[in-house]
Amino acid sequence: LTALSLKVNEDGTFVLYTGAHDMGNGSVSMQTQMVASILGISEDDIECVESDTDLVPWNLGDYASRGVFVEGAAAKKVAESMRVKMAEKAAKFLGAKPEDIEFADGDVFVRDDSEKRMTLGDLVVETQCVDQDELIASETYASPAGPTSYGVHFAEVLVNETTGKVKVLRYVAVHDVGQVINRMGIEGQVEGGIQMGMGYALSENMQFDAEGKLINNSFRKYLIPRASDMPKDLKIEFIQANEPFGPYGAKSIGECAVVPVAPAIFTAVCDAIQKDLHEYPVKIV
Repeated sequence: LTALSLKVNEDGTFVLYTGAHDMGNGSVSMQTQMVASILGISEDDIECVESDTDLVPWNLGDYASRGVFVEGAAAKKVAESMRVKMAEKAAKFLGAKPEDIEFADGDVFVRDDSEKRMTLGDLVVETQCVDQDELIASETYASPAGPTSYGVHFAEVLVNETTGKVKVLRYVAVHDVGQVINRMGIEGQVEGGIQMGMGYALSENMQFDAEGKLINNSFRKYLIPRASDMPKDLKIEFIQANEPFGPYGAKSIGECAVVPVAPAIFTAVCDAIQKDLHEYPVKIV
């Protein structure tokens, strides 16, 4: 469950109030993309107020790989609600029917008579001055379930059985995410998941002394993969099979980007040394 509010300002810009928190996965950017697409505006014209519980509507939380599927659907719903409200007001002021109103480039106009048009800013001012009303929309969206984004990962590794060092040479990740909403964003999310999973598989290990105190409590001692440790040959692809219940046919990826990584690398190491291992991180010697 998530709720969003959308407000139009007197200069034709928008404010989106969302309980979503952008954790680096582009969840808020995704919402603005959907709103901008429906209302015929630029994403730069949308200011977001996010995660401030004094100001934004309630949100169940950012977890369970539900960002695009639930929060994206909420953004689509609130934008469509705002479009209906704006079309009704514009139809009144332009002398047309609501179904004949179009939106593009920050303007609202009549489909078959482009001379009848006004800016979104003028629409707001007219609504305030003439109708004594405000253009604000709030919508709630709840999904009884969320479809899983399936994926398959492949790793090729180079193992030094003397030193125990493992280098990931090649990596391929393919995911079914329905329709991709933000290609660059989701590629970055998968790449980050691969780097995170590499650490789990090969180097990250919390060590405690006899009193339970963390020994490797700095990045000098707690080893996470660097950019230079990433495989030079890295391929990421997406199967875009439309998800019928998702916004624009999309579904979320979230944790699915990282879950297969460690098993793929671990299995590749076991295959390389022809030996079964049973503990993370990988220990060859």
